[in-house]
Amino acid sequence: MDCSSAWIRGTELKRVINTYKPRHDFGSMKENERVPLDLDKYRYLLGEDRCDPVPFVVQGDLFVTIHDVDVECEVIDFTNIRFTRKALNSAILDAQRDVDAVKDDRYGTTKVSELARSINFGDSDAAVGLSEAVCMWGGGGRVWGNLLRHYDRSELGSELSKWFLSAHKEEDPVRAIGPGIEIKGLGVSFASKHLRFLAPERFAVLDDVLHQGLGYALNAMGYKLFLRDLDRLSKAHDLAYCVADLEHAIFLMVRQIVRSM
Repeated sequence: MDCSSAWIRGTELKRVINTYKPRHDFGSMKENERVPLDLDKYRYLLGEDRCDPVPFVVQGDLFVTIHDVDVECEVIDFTNIRFTRKALNSAILDAQRDVDAVKDDRYGTTKVSELARSINFGDSDAAVGLSEAVCMWGGGGRVWGNLLRHYDRSELGSELSKWFLSAHKEEDPVRAIGPGIEIKGLGVSFASKHLRFLAPERFAVLDDVLHQGLGYALNAMGYKLFLRDLDRLSKAHDLAYCVADLEHAIFLMVRQIVRSM
């Protein structure tokens, strides 16, 4: 494996350094900087002795871990990126650990998931509360503000409640996301974030990072294609993850490319 041009996004490198406190001499780095990696020098930092080595990029679009460098390994090709199984497994662990959790614990993945499982979708007030939590989870304070600008809380609650009740049982992604897209202020990105919490075993998030990095259209048919491709990926490689976790792991890798320079 040619790893001569290995790099990692500054944000991911900073997180590893802050978490594990390894010795290093990187100095200051920008969050979106593509930081070159000396793999022999930083084997420990990259997780050689851990079960969750950090994914980094080689060959332009291939995500690997330090465990992959000296061995023959399977490379999984998914649209515009490639990754090893170990890189995917590490990204899955990061997704499940909620590495992007917002500072307000109310809006971490675990708390919002618990809220979604506990509410009565027919309760309009509860539907508004869940929607606010989902928007905050996704960094969508402005999106939430736009919803409140377009609707009073009663009207918004009624629209959300009707959508949640139908989407929670809906198998077809187009019919599931359609009513959410029609709610002014959501769009595919935040409508899919809502679906991800309503039924994480069936639905995932399609946002601008995945649109830019993988090429899926931000519309209902693009969402259906994305979910279909995730299902094919899972079956082809016997991946025992729910679709929401699988998508989140791919998102964490794709983001390194999309948001770096």
